[in-house]
Amino acid sequence: MSIIEENIHHIFRFASNVALPGWILLAVAPKWKYTKLFVKGSVIVNCSIYGILIVKAIDSKGMPDFSSWSGVLNLFRNGAEPGLLAAWVHYLAFDLLTGLLISNDAADNQISRVYTAPFLFSTLMFGPVGFGSYILLRPFLGATTPFKSFNYLSTDKSTKLY
Repeated sequence: MSIIEENIHHIFRFASNVALPGWILLAVAPKWKYTKLFVKGSVIVNCSIYGILIVKAIDSKGMPDFSSWSGVLNLFRNGAEPGLLAAWVHYLAFDLLTGLLISNDAADNQISRVYTAPFLFSTLMFGPVGFGSYILLRPFLGATTPFKSFNYLSTDKSTKLY
């Protein structure tokens, strides 16, 4: 048994605890000067954990077959714990990143935290449902600017990431 497999529950708890404060900051203090930095740091930490876990999973089970439904199903049925934990950490990282996009767009459009909080919560719990709901409903919440997506990830307003 590897050190990762021996500590799988600790890694799960650590990765989850890295993401949760970011969600809280996005909900209650989105304009605090350290919120974006903390959230980005949390995403980077969980991306690093993901990288380690996925390398371990591929090393122990081989490259997963993503080309068919049965291949993906077998990944989850027969997957080693590091691979399943990697999938969880993947959700944690990308959902938090999506929460940051929502929070920044809401701030740019002066949408109240009261209205943003349900979208953040549903993104935390249900990922694409929360994000899709926000995108569809943002015009009704007073959004007047186009959704700028990944430009929000830059700390320098003049830097474009695509």
